[in-house]
Amino acid sequence: MQSPAVTYNWFKDFHPTCLTYVPGSAKLTDAAGAHQVEPYIEIAPGYIAADFYTLGLKVVSDVGPTSVAPVFSAQYKVGSCTPGTPMTTGIAYAQAQWGTADDSTEGPSITVGGTTGGGTGGGTGSSGLTGLLGGLGSSA
Repeated sequence: MQSPAVTYNWFKDFHPTCLTYVPGSAKLTDAAGAHQVEPYIEIAPGYIAADFYTLGLKVVSDVGPTSVAPVFSAQYKVGSCTPGTPMTTGIAYAQAQWGTADDSTEGPSITVGGTTGGGTGGGTGSSGLTGLLGGLGSSA
């Protein structure tokens, strides 16, 4: 049995507070191409939240051999993260049909290698979107 299409109104990406969002990097990519999410993004220590509804984007995750899964992505700068320490990530989202879900601590752990202060990490951030929107979440 095929699952029905799901429409998402907003998405929140939870990340360690030692990562800083890179302004202008958040985007949603779907079958129509890449869409900048700013200025309809809330930026706070520990998360970013994108408001697709206010932005006028209809974000639909559909099932089928020809469907293109939407992907939300953002870039972060690594700050004073403790090298070698696994850090928690997660997501929260609102579906038009079924309400909200909070998986703020359910994402994969990320670990920053090397020395503290600056640079970019090699792990992926909240990839919970793989099951929700069909793509990866943020990349650190």
